[in-house]
Amino acid sequence: MSEVVDGALRAVAKGTLLVLVGTFVGMLLAFFARVVLVRNVSVADYGIFSIALAVVGLVTVFSELGLQGGIIRNIAFFRGKQDAGMVLGVIFSAFQLGALASLFLFAVLFLLSGFLSLNVFHNAALSLVLKVLLVAAPLTVVVDFLSAVFRGLGRAEGVFFYDFLLNLVKIASFLVVAFLGLSFFGMVYAYLFSFVFVALLFVLYSFMKLPSLVDFGVRKVMQRRNLLLFSVPLLAQAVMGMIMEWSDTLMIGYFMSAESVGVYNMAMPVSKLVPLFLVALVFFYVPVASGFFAKNLLSEVRRLYAVLTKWVFSFSLPLFLVVFLFPDALLQILFNTASPEASLSLRILSLGFFVHVVMGPTASTLVVFGRTKTIMAFSVFAGLLNVLLNFVLIPRFGIVGAAAALSVSFVLMHAFYLLVLFSRFRIQPFTGKYLRPFVSSVLCVAVVYYFTKSLFAFPPLWLILLMFIVFLLVYALCVLLTRSFDDEDLMILLAAEKQLGLKLSFFKGLLRRFV
Repeated sequence: MSEVVDGALRAVAKGTLLVLVGTFVGMLLAFFARVVLVRNVSVADYGIFSIALAVVGLVTVFSELGLQGGIIRNIAFFRGKQDAGMVLGVIFSAFQLGALASLFLFAVLFLLSGFLSLNVFHNAALSLVLKVLLVAAPLTVVVDFLSAVFRGLGRAEGVFFYDFLLNLVKIASFLVVAFLGLSFFGMVYAYLFSFVFVALLFVLYSFMKLPSLVDFGVRKVMQRRNLLLFSVPLLAQAVMGMIMEWSDTLMIGYFMSAESVGVYNMAMPVSKLVPLFLVALVFFYVPVASGFFAKNLLSEVRRLYAVLTKWVFSFSLPLFLVVFLFPDALLQILFNTASPEASLSLRILSLGFFVHVVMGPTASTLVVFGRTKTIMAFSVFAGLLNVLLNFVLIPRFGIVGAAAALSVSFVLMHAFYLLVLFSRFRIQPFTGKYLRPFVSSVLCVAVVYYFTKSLFAFPPLWLILLMFIVFLLVYALCVLLTRSFDDEDLMILLAAEKQLGLKLSFFKGLLRRFV
């Protein structure tokens, strides 16, 4: 194994652990912030707040022009070529383009807020809320772009500021408003305050930290045109992602009832836990792989892709099995509700996300290679297919049809991405050491599942957690017995040991006996 891949695996492994913890804590804080808000406003006010956030989210997506992915990839790419002027040009070009787009869209929507409130959403009270929250759109662009700059430099400041600090300030602000007994608009201004506070703090931090990471003394080479050409297809992908995420909900509401929408949106967030490890991996994988590509180290990218996909698969499999095998119990525990339709929908959605995990970071690798037009083409195809399948399947199968439509279009999209990666670059994760332990563990898991279901119709939470550990141990045993470890796996374990500050001598010795 080359020293280049060795160092990259260590870097990505340490970064993935950090991002995984930060993302998980951020999810918990965001959940608690939402609970505090909901408990202190009326249902009608919360509906207004949700509509305004949806509009602000749409403005933010178009304001960013898909530049986040372009910033990360191109900073890492030009750093790999040791071209400081191009790195500086990417940073300045992105912020200029983002500032123009976000301020223009902010002004347009600010002026149209009254018209939209009365003629589209039929609620005059929405106008002022929308005007206030629209201020958060350009601030979000600033935070997202700074996060992207640090990611391109191989750092994870964005996780702290966006996932952790922003949600923590939201909770504190909401609690202060609730304690003072202020009105609903107090909550609206508290939400805006959290973005103002975090954006200013992140900007100050960046002014202090970036000069030690980027050479601001060189002559910058502006990249506005090239950055736009690279990133606009990623904007199309983001829009199609929003269509895939919201079309099923909207069409369930059109063809069925609000209750059906609620049931479906209980299954969806649980299913999104399955690719959590893959999401964390991508955070540092893109800049590291971009650096390899800049140096024309294609074989190293292939190996990095295969090894990291195997590890993400290994950690995701037990989580997927718990969600897939016990959907009814999970829905009952989390939301105090369960139905055959909700359970089947959760199974279908989790299977679709897991197939993506099996294939690895397909879209992110295409970004590394600059194939953003390929991403745009297949994402547009998947978005349109999802709408068509929803139109056909929801009237006949209800929320189960919506789950099937999303899963089929999502899996096909990433299958096409993987096909391009293999045909053009010979990148694919499927090796004997990747597949053997999965096949051998299926029989063991089937026995454990049958035993559990024969004792409990709805397994309690403690038993589900126990099953997760059992599935993890069964898979680890199958990996050892099938000798599916490589030298690279030891490198990842060493990186984890260093990051966590733990002594894993027993596990390292055990692995060396089976490599």
